[in-house]
Amino acid sequence: MKHLRIAFFGLLFLSQLALLHGQTSDDPILFSVENDQIPVSEFVYIYTKTNGLKADFARPTLAEYLDLYKKFKMKVRRAREMQLDTIPSLKMNWLATASNSPAIT
Repeated sequence: MKHLRIAFFGLLFLSQLALLHGQTSDDPILFSVENDQIPVSEFVYIYTKTNGLKADFARPTLAEYLDLYKKFKMKVRRAREMQLDTIPSLKMNWLATASNSPAIT
């Protein structure tokens, strides 16, 4: 019951963050990087997947993770702009890593 309450307040907090950005859709936008819009559901999914049972949805934890996730998304955006995702050696490295790791989905 305690985890359910914590999860509820965590989602409420994320929803409030999204509303501050002026979004009112079913899946509000939490933040944007250039033209890429990141919905609340994506952040919640990644947060819970990464933290597992330790996903407590506490305000300080969410704020820290949100900051890290924004930086990650900005790095991914920059890498795509530089076309680093098209370099054959990097693609081969990623494929080799992915095939050796069952945890990558």
